[in-house]
Amino acid sequence: MIEVLDGRPFAQYMREALFKPLRMKDTGFAVPKNKWNRVASVYTTKNRKLEPFDEPVFDERAPNNKPEWWKRNPDKIALGGAGIISTTYDYARFLQMLLNNGVLDGKRLLGRKTVEMISRGVHQPDPDSSYAGGLSVSVIANTTKHLGPESQGTFNGGGYFYTSFWVDPKEKFIGVLMSQVNPGDSQMAGNFKLMSYSALK
Repeated sequence: MIEVLDGRPFAQYMREALFKPLRMKDTGFAVPKNKWNRVASVYTTKNRKLEPFDEPVFDERAPNNKPEWWKRNPDKIALGGAGIISTTYDYARFLQMLLNNGVLDGKRLLGRKTVEMISRGVHQPDPDSSYAGGLSVSVIANTTKHLGPESQGTFNGGGYFYTSFWVDPKEKFIGVLMSQVNPGDSQMAGNFKLMSYSALK
């Protein structure tokens, strides 16, 4: 839809409308050759030992179904719901912008109501759950039923190779975890979150 309305390839649109204004210089749908040596290896656990993960990344029909898909032409592999490669620093800038209701470094990137729409829980299929579904995020909708330290209204998400994040508007607090392990370890994320929140004063 973005390509039809805007006219630019999706990867170019994201680069020019979001990544560049946010100074996310190491974020995109592909990695330039001069940065290939900076891409972190991905591992999996077999027999309680870490081994290189070299299985197909996505569905075999997907354009980025290669272990080193990030070496390909970004305009040919850009997907709307997956495939962005980034750094912890860059992604923290993106999350800080969301925490600031669309503003970073004094510049507005998203409208305040857009951020509200992204971070609002709109679907809660299980009334006994503490989570509600938002736009590509899960939102803490009921802290009385939630065992974690997050405040009500905190929105969480993650990506492939066990990356995860949260934005806690009440505490003005963001978190990013990038482990590069597949499958992931939920205990690691839980411990990381508990230690992070315990450092708040």
